[in-house]
Amino acid sequence: MGFYGVLECGSPVYDNHLITALVERWRRETHTFHFTCGEATVTLQDVSVTWGLTIDGEAVTGVDLYDNCMSNFVNDDTSEVDVVKFTRCVALIIIGGIMFPDYQGGSARLIFLKLLRDFDNVKSYSWGSAILAFLYRELCNASLIEKTTMAGPLYILQIWAWSRIKCVNHDRDGLTLVVPSVDPDAIIPVSPYGARWKVGFNYTHSPTHSVRIIRDSLDPMNNNEFNWIVYHKNDIDVKTIIDSYDNKIWRCVYPPYML
Repeated sequence: MGFYGVLECGSPVYDNHLITALVERWRRETHTFHFTCGEATVTLQDVSVTWGLTIDGEAVTGVDLYDNCMSNFVNDDTSEVDVVKFTRCVALIIIGGIMFPDYQGGSARLIFLKLLRDFDNVKSYSWGSAILAFLYRELCNASLIEKTTMAGPLYILQIWAWSRIKCVNHDRDGLTLVVPSVDPDAIIPVSPYGARWKVGFNYTHSPTHSVRIIRDSLDPMNNNEFNWIVYHKNDIDVKTIIDSYDNKIWRCVYPPYML
């Protein structure tokens, strides 16, 4: 289905204080974070490289419904039909719990169920663009003064911040990511960029668990303290994802007067 990269990044553990500090700098007019060193935002490339999801293809659309999904575990006596049902249930847990989480945290939107009918066709949808649109919408809603909660793929936002903002970049105790050899016929794909953050952290030199401290760290941030170029094509866990797309997919065409 193409969701292996999401699983490889592990269960998200959120730093709510970091996310709150970022929401305070989000501007609905430009869909960017405003820092003293400039404006920046999460892009389609960030979503694709971090989770290994497709960003081109059919649109993820449907009627927005909520319901609870129940399933039993698979055993040796489980029929093939039940295995297929269980697989769809697991996919809904990934989609509803990590990729498109809501405020409740215990429900899955049945809008996605029809997209899981044909397993071979699931990867044809542009999951990455749907995730980015959902994140933008939640950031815009959360930036309103009357809002106190936020849903959405916040793990993407958190990894984006860790990768780019040096003052909130935690020291990693050691990389556990083992990148397999690149084999186009392999069943298991190469782990995406986001999996490199599935490690222990050292919080000695990084602010955490305090919105005020994170604010004070972001306020004086200069251009050298923001990592504008994160993905290097020589990194094996990035190269395989970038090489899988046409180079044009990372670019845009715009009129000369916009320069």
